[in-house]
Amino acid sequence: MTHHAHKQLLAGTLGILVILGVLYATHQLLQHTNIEASIAQFGVLGMVLVGIIAGFNVFIPIHAATLTPAFLAAGFSMHTIVLSLAVGTTIADLIAFMLGVWGKSITADTYPRFLDRLHTFGTTHARFAPLGILLYAAFVPFPNEVILIPLGLMGFSYTKILLPLIVGNILNQALFAFGFAELFKVLF
Repeated sequence: MTHHAHKQLLAGTLGILVILGVLYATHQLLQHTNIEASIAQFGVLGMVLVGIIAGFNVFIPIHAATLTPAFLAAGFSMHTIVLSLAVGTTIADLIAFMLGVWGKSITADTYPRFLDRLHTFGTTHARFAPLGILLYAAFVPFPNEVILIPLGLMGFSYTKILLPLIVGNILNQALFAFGFAELFKVLF
């Protein structure tokens, strides 16, 4: 096995352990009767905040939907959970996009050739951007910032990225929320 393969195996194993750890911690928290009431007290706004914080998953590599079992135990419907987390994630994604927009002038001064190449790529392939954003946000297990900051640097309008980003985030949160809820049922 190559060094690169070992690193991928280690990263995958650590990712699984983190997810299982979060689910176990959620299980332990739900053993206390006050926790459901506390979670319910924060309501939809609390779930949106969780989506925002987890949406910056470059810094916090835990998917927001891992807390779905706790939200369900607090009495929220799956639809409310998915939509709340998708709103939070979309807000975080739009902040990342705006970082790209705001960083354009700095990048133009410091790395003008890079920005020119990025802009050429963006104009050449602009028609594929909405579908690419939707598919990336829905199915790629890497942070959305990876594509949103460059799109901001390229000068894309937020109106062109918003709808595919929202749909992609809703699909992503739905897939993970249902998945984590079912995994939680199996494990606990």
